[in-house]
Amino acid sequence: RIALGEGSIQRIASMTKGITSLAAMMLLEEGEFLLTDPVANYIPEFADPTVLLHKDDQQDGQATRPARGPITIHHLLTHTSGIAYSFTYPRMNRIYRDAGVFDWGHIDAVTIGEKVRLLASLPLAFDPGKHFLYGLNTDVLGYLVEVVSGMTLVELFDQRILHPLGMHDTHFYPPEEKAD
Repeated sequence: RIALGEGSIQRIASMTKGITSLAAMMLLEEGEFLLTDPVANYIPEFADPTVLLHKDDQQDGQATRPARGPITIHHLLTHTSGIAYSFTYPRMNRIYRDAGVFDWGHIDAVTIGEKVRLLASLPLAFDPGKHFLYGLNTDVLGYLVEVVSGMTLVELFDQRILHPLGMHDTHFYPPEEKAD
């Protein structure tokens, strides 16, 4: 065991969801969007979401149907968009893997924008607003924050949240000199 000290750095994993949501709420307060706005207003690839059909409902090889409504920013914040993680909705595991969408503990070379635009082409687990499902919602919200603010998520976090709060050792990935 290694004793934790004042300078110890820990992984915060999904606690970054709260920071991303804070960034979104700051932009909301500044009048940049409404919670009822469709995500497609900012990320056009989400314009025509589809829903994965249950096996009993599939006819003539059709695996999806059009969603009954758009995904809104509110849906992203409340995890009610129909966007899943492969481990919270196992039917998405193969769909995500085959599309190259890795959703947990994976460090890849794609940008958040590339990942989110790819995710937008995949079916939802259910119609937006119908249920709660913990998933990649905050990843989409993070990219929306980038689009609306004109800054990368890292820049916005550092300039508007982390550094003003004195959180100088909070990073998505620790700098090389602090990695040990």
